[in-house]
Amino acid sequence: MMDIILAGWEALVDYLIIRRVISLTIAFFLSGAISQFMSQGAVMRYFGPKSDKRLSYLVASVSGAILAVCSCSVLSMFASIRKKGAGIGPAVTFLFSGPALNILAITFTFSLIGVDIGFVRLISAILLSIIIGFVMYLIYNESETVDPNDTMFNIEDDNDRTLGQNILFFITLIAILVSGVRRPIMTAILLVILIVQLFTRRNKKTSLIEGVSLNKAAEEGTSAAL
Repeated sequence: MMDIILAGWEALVDYLIIRRVISLTIAFFLSGAISQFMSQGAVMRYFGPKSDKRLSYLVASVSGAILAVCSCSVLSMFASIRKKGAGIGPAVTFLFSGPALNILAITFTFSLIGVDIGFVRLISAILLSIIIGFVMYLIYNESETVDPNDTMFNIEDDNDRTLGQNILFFITLIAILVSGVRRPIMTAILLVILIVQLFTRRNKKTSLIEGVSLNKAAEEGTSAAL
């Protein structure tokens, strides 16, 4: 009995080591960064209730291929796209396919286990994630009824970022996930780069909002004078 308790305690300590805690912390920060940079219009276009179901499930099932997330860190990203308006079906598809299709897992599978099993895992992960996501959609579709007047309140996409800025941002995210805690110096440098990108975007958006407010105030002043 004592051996069982000690074995369980050792397993708990092994799981809660500082490296795992730091890795999960990085994943939560990255999910917040993705939430800030990800366009709500893009999420609704591909994963929203009115999107093409075939396209949305296909995109969700392969999106994890560009990330390096585990079954724990993918939860925060799942929450981010759900808050942006993604439907339950595509979001759950991403939740299950992300850890199975991430670039590190696929690379290790092909190199260590074999090409044949690697392809079986790849195809099975895509198909099973789509099936699970569609089943979740069938169960919870009543809670995602589309309001016919929702277009009145749509948020316009942000156009204050160039394609190069978006590419640099996601390359930085992937590099941080790959580097993790094994290369702390490199991870720290990448985090500084990420913070600079986020603050630059925030300051730019603040300037744009202030400019719009000043223009509106000037127009109201002109109208009052007339």
